[in-house]
Amino acid sequence: MPRGSPKSSGDGTLTLPEATEVKPEPFDQNSFPQLERDNYSMWAMQMRVQLQFMEVWGAIDKAGPEYAEGGAEYRKDRGALTAIYRAVPKTMLPTLVGKDSAKEAWEAIKKSHLGHDRVREANLQTYKKLFEELKMAESETVDEFATRVTSLVSGIRGLSEKLDEIEVVRKFLRAAPTRYMQLVTTIEQCINLKTLSTEDLVGRYKAYDERVRSTFGNP
Repeated sequence: MPRGSPKSSGDGTLTLPEATEVKPEPFDQNSFPQLERDNYSMWAMQMRVQLQFMEVWGAIDKAGPEYAEGGAEYRKDRGALTAIYRAVPKTMLPTLVGKDSAKEAWEAIKKSHLGHDRVREANLQTYKKLFEELKMAESETVDEFATRVTSLVSGIRGLSEKLDEIEVVRKFLRAAPTRYMQLVTTIEQCINLKTLSTEDLVGRYKAYDERVRSTFGNP
């Protein structure tokens, strides 16, 4: 009879097997989130949870003499510091030389990357402002304008900021000069914008330009 199946007693009564406790899989303590140039906030959040699970977060959160060499919690400090070493790039390890506790190493990383975060935020705001103010000049070709749009979108997304394709499509349409108003109106009224990409719009604009040239000639 398979293990865990009901058993029948002599009087015909079925006896159910004892429940087997299913334990959740623990974190892999040798697998830590890897710190990169632009992911400090997410990295710090994940590391904190990992170190709490390992019961060594107190070495960073509380610190104190009990976590120093010879103290009752010194092993926890060593465990937290080892985890930090495994979670940062090898190129960063030289900057942690002399940081003799997990707390000191953590604060050094935090200070360094908060500076990067401030630079990232400043660059992001610049890109966003340029994107919001984006307008296609009357003398600008579709390809020239598309290149500017793509550059700004790449800059924003490159800073780990979400920018959906439909937002780019709407900006492309709103930024069009008056010579494209008829085309823009037709697209907005007849096409589901969620199905369009920037490349689709560029093709439609260029096809429109070609029809205008074939009908009226070059301006």
